[in-house]
Amino acid sequence: MKNKVLYMIVLWCFTAGQLFSQIINRAEYFIDTDPGVGLGTAITSITPGDSIEKSFNFNVSSLDPGYHKIFIRVRDNHKKWSLVRGYKFYIYEDTYIDLTEPSPDIACSEYLYDTDT
Repeated sequence: MKNKVLYMIVLWCFTAGQLFSQIINRAEYFIDTDPGVGLGTAITSITPGDSIEKSFNFNVSSLDPGYHKIFIRVRDNHKKWSLVRGYKFYIYEDTYIDLTEPSPDIACSEYLYDTDT
């Protein structure tokens, strides 16, 4: 009986360790719209571990000026995906405006009362 209990405790510890240990081995991102789990753009060259820290660049040339959101999620060695984490960023209009050029003079003006004729 004693050996059976000890065996059960060892077996439980082994399986509990397998259930709760996880290694992050894949990461992906997407911008604004979720393409589906596992279908985002892969973040390459990550070092698998229980936590990861990775810098990466992403292309924004196809995005319109304004607010956007990048979302990131990771997958563990049990092929379970995390929830997404989102970060806001802003793309500025890149149209060149020469502020050294003087504005044109006002040539005329008009005014009206109640109705425009």
